Amino acid sequence: MGNLRLRSCVRLSGSFDHRDSVVPETDPRTRSVVGNRIVRADIDRDFDFTGRVLGTGYSGAVRCAVHRTSGLQVAVKSFSKRRLKPHRLELLRGEVQVYLHIDHPNICRLLHAYEGKRDVWLIMELCGCELYSRLCERRAYHEADTSNVAHQMLQAVSYLHAHQMVHRDLKLENWMYGATARDDRVKLIDFGFSRILTDADETLEMPCGTLHYTSPEVLSRKYTSKCDIWSLGVICYMLLLGRPPFRGSNNPRIARSIMHDDFGKDGRWAQLSCEAKDFVTQLLHKDAKLRLDATQALAHPWIMNKSDQFGSQEVGIDVLKSLQKFARGSHLRRAALTVMAYSLTSKELQDLEQVFLAFDKSGQGTITFNTLAEVMQDRLEVTSQEVERIFQSMDFANDEEVHYTPFIAAMLATRVQLNEDKVRTSFEAFDQDGTGFITAESIMRMFNTLPGSEVSGSLSREDAERWIREVDFKGNGVIDYDEFFAALSGKSNHRHRHLLEADDTFPTVRVFDSEGGGPGRPRSTTDLAITRLSAIQYGLTLALVDASVAQPADDLDAVTREISQSFPSHMGDSYMPEVKCRRVSSMIDERYFEQTSKRGSDLKREGLRTRFISQ
Repeated sequence: MGNLRLRSCVRLSGSFDHRDSVVPETDPRTRSVVGNRIVRADIDRDFDFTGRVLGTGYSGAVRCAVHRTSGLQVAVKSFSKRRLKPHRLELLRGEVQVYLHIDHPNICRLLHAYEGKRDVWLIMELCGCELYSRLCERRAYHEADTSNVAHQMLQAVSYLHAHQMVHRDLKLENWMYGATARDDRVKLIDFGFSRILTDADETLEMPCGTLHYTSPEVLSRKYTSKCDIWSLGVICYMLLLGRPPFRGSNNPRIARSIMHDDFGKDGRWAQLSCEAKDFVTQLLHKDAKLRLDATQALAHPWIMNKSDQFGSQEVGIDVLKSLQKFARGSHLRRAALTVMAYSLTSKELQDLEQVFLAFDKSGQGTITFNTLAEVMQDRLEVTSQEVERIFQSMDFANDEEVHYTPFIAAMLATRVQLNEDKVRTSFEAFDQDGTGFITAESIMRMFNTLPGSEVSGSLSREDAERWIREVDFKGNGVIDYDEFFAALSGKSNHRHRHLLEADDTFPTVRVFDSEGGGPGRPRSTTDLAITRLSAIQYGLTLALVDASVAQPADDLDAVTREISQSFPSHMGDSYMPEVKCRRVSSMIDERYFEQTSKRGSDLKREGLRTRFISQ
């Protein structure tokens, strides 16, 4: 399925007061002010609605739309800012904030957040059917199937609670099956009542949610995030027995049944295993302090013993090597793949979901440094320094943990085929002005903190210029589309193994004129014709990037011959370089390759010899 091609748009034409904005200016996951996810434009610029209504909720209908260029079908939730009262506007801001923060295989992916002057649109991946619809078809679930679904739901809720978020409206209708197969992974949707907490034990008062799934403490207007656990207990009861646990002829009687914790234990309940009964009872404990939390529920024997639909997958060596390759790539490549990964749907990711969860030993939906170090050092011979470098390359938001999509970004080069549409979209996200080039200024503008933003840390000009140099084959200080595509393919100035493993501090490589003996002097660009300069620059770049220096120390002649062959043949025999090599990791000092405006100059000397000197 094709990726969306969206024009980056940070400011709307006309007046737009960002103080009244619902969608934040900075994406909390990518830590950038623009990119694929946040779009300041009306949705009809890029999408057409099909007229199909996918569902309805407290905030209105969710409709199907199609992207005009790629044909990708998405689910769209629309809001009119003018019609919302202040408290509803705050709920909408909370929903957008939560949705932009969350990143988990069991949560429906937010692809984009569009905001116009009057409306807001949340663009989500298109899922399959509701869990409620599937239950209506089957009447009731077997224990093994219920345990598998409960395991997935707990993984999502554990992730939310570990990151101090509460959903507050968990119900059968808010769990969707994926679109890839009939019994695909379940995904959580609708964060209209969700909220980011100040701390894990924050007490809330506003009652919200759906009555049948509401916990006693919510009805009492004094509750914590454990209200979500109660709701999961109700869902599991309904899956196992095919009916709600708390019943009554009207809402007051249903509420009274909830307050008394009086759920039915007749009929199919007697046929359940002791472990299943204990699990549901533990989730439906009236006292929230004695109720299991998400981590404890994941460790319950009924979940551990029966939830084997997706199996326990061991992390493969190929996965670990993909992580190594990603960390050794250029900064721009890692950033571009991360931006690209956030726009992919679950259908495009497929098996990568379980690969990520195989790393997540804690059940909190992220990968910690200790977990990564344990897995990598157990399977590969890697140092602690390399593990730390790999971890930092995926910790794009600098919050000391690796989330799902940055991990996916590390897998893209080897698991997902890059096509023209995906690469072009990512390039346009960096080329904000539509000039056809990525500059240090555009990178700084993309990743720096805006005034009033909560994102800490900004990209300095020195860092941005280093990003450019890493993939600037042409040495002109900017990155065009061809260089960008080459960078995503791993063909950068850091492609060489020794360059990849080197520290950030590199010696420089300069071109010297060795004519007349002596130590030589730097060649001035005014001494060289433009054609000669370009040829030498290109040849030196290929020599550094392509030449295999993994030769024995006593076979440097072979290295010299291979490097010599990297120079273009049109330079002629008189310009055959003399190359002296030793085992060093170097980056080209581009200052000595800047093209001169003196285009009429010509190289007068014959027998020019060039040599590498590492300083």
